[in-house]
Amino acid sequence: MDAKPPTTTDILANGGVISRLLPGFETRPQQMEMAARVDAALASGGLLAVEAATGTGKSLAYLVPLALYALKNDRPVVVSSSTHVLQDQLIGKDIPLVQRALAEFGIELAAAEAKGMGAYACQRDLEMAALGTLALDAEGAETVKRAHEWMKHSMEVHADGSRSDAPPLSDEVWSEIRVDRDTCTREECSFFETCFFFQARRKMQAARVIVANHSLVFADLAVKE
Repeated sequence: MDAKPPTTTDILANGGVISRLLPGFETRPQQMEMAARVDAALASGGLLAVEAATGTGKSLAYLVPLALYALKNDRPVVVSSSTHVLQDQLIGKDIPLVQRALAEFGIELAAAEAKGMGAYACQRDLEMAALGTLALDAEGAETVKRAHEWMKHSMEVHADGSRSDAPPLSDEVWSEIRVDRDTCTREECSFFETCFFFQARRKMQAARVIVANHSLVFADLAVKE
């Protein structure tokens, strides 16, 4: 981190960066207390459990200290959520605000979302499905057509290609077009360079804040153990 590192107070307190970026933002004593405790836990390498009411501003209270810790120590931190919905909210709303705040100090924060293989559409399988290789009724065929158009658009605009960004799809159709660990050919696939899953993994390797979900984190721990 080349620029002078800001503190959590510089960002979250009254008159801080976020209060300037968000008109109407009000610092909450509970948020500042939680952020201070997260700072202390990170500094000591300890554990911290916090229970706080809705409206406390918990996301910023842990994201700001975590981001500063990751940048100061030049190592990634993992934020794990209980659902993909919250995961998408963190990566799409809360973390961009932290990135904007840090940019005020000339600091860049790379962040990425981590999801399992099955959360991403397989471009190869979707191309095949669009050619009519699946035994689907008229409604299913129309669904695949919409999914194929979505895939092409996602590739053009560099969207993440995950199910949360896709048009409504039944579990049956999604199971046919998602990335499958057993059938994925990885580097041998003609879509490897543009593959949504492997692009996400490359982005994750360069990130300092990685947003995952409990299912993926504990599955990873189970494999390592």
